[in-house]
Amino acid sequence: MTNQKQAMLYGLATVLLWSTVATAFKLALRELAPVEMLLIACTSSVLVIGIILVIQGRWHQVFSLSRRQYVQSFGMGLINPCLYYFVLFGAFDRLPAQEAQPLNYTWPWCWRTCPCPSWDSG
Repeated sequence: MTNQKQAMLYGLATVLLWSTVATAFKLALRELAPVEMLLIACTSSVLVIGIILVIQGRWHQVFSLSRRQYVQSFGMGLINPCLYYFVLFGAFDRLPAQEAQPLNYTWPWCWRTCPCPSWDSG
């Protein structure tokens, strides 16, 4: 398979999966509060990233950051994605799925506007 075809398939799969998010959020919000969903999402993300780092043999790098880098990472994590998802889950909790779904498409803009900083090694 050529790179172009593979890229197209990944793009189509992404759109297909992303388009089902509204239904998944609405179903989850029947049972959970937005804060509970946020806690589950954040915990899942930390676990997945941790597992990936262990598999790649890079877990030790988590403990080699400076205090400033930890504080900066924590602050940026509170803004993006925590604050973003708190707003998104709140919107899905209050609005019909078809009205809240366009907010989910602001994620690339939010990601670009609040990028993770790059750290120098010094």
